[in-house]
Amino acid sequence: MSFMKNISTILIQRYLCGIVFIMVIFFAGLFSMREMVFAQVSPKISFGGKIVSQNVCNTGMLIYVKSAVAVKPFMWFWGNLRYSSHIPPHVGQSVLGLAGPTPAPCVLGSIPIGAGLPILFHGSSYK
Repeated sequence: MSFMKNISTILIQRYLCGIVFIMVIFFAGLFSMREMVFAQVSPKISFGGKIVSQNVCNTGMLIYVKSAVAVKPFMWFWGNLRYSSHIPPHVGQSVLGLAGPTPAPCVLGSIPIGAGLPILFHGSSYK
């Protein structure tokens, strides 16, 4: 009787370990894709205007775009999708694109120097 109880206990433990392992793999994959999922389902903010100022950061550039209404900061990350220009944005350039809803920090060394909405993709003039 105790032999059958030991075998059933071992089988249940192995079964539960397998389920836990599969759940860990599933949630690790889900959390590793959260940025891609967030970029597809989050509300996007359209922007456009002329770049009037920029600050270089560890992860990209904080650019200030003057639209018809106000000057707003946007965070351009190295490796962002850009169309037509293939160069980073610079002062005097006109940009048009979509940004994410949550501000991203601009850090220089270890000092935060500002924050702006992260640019998801943009197109610009060649000037």
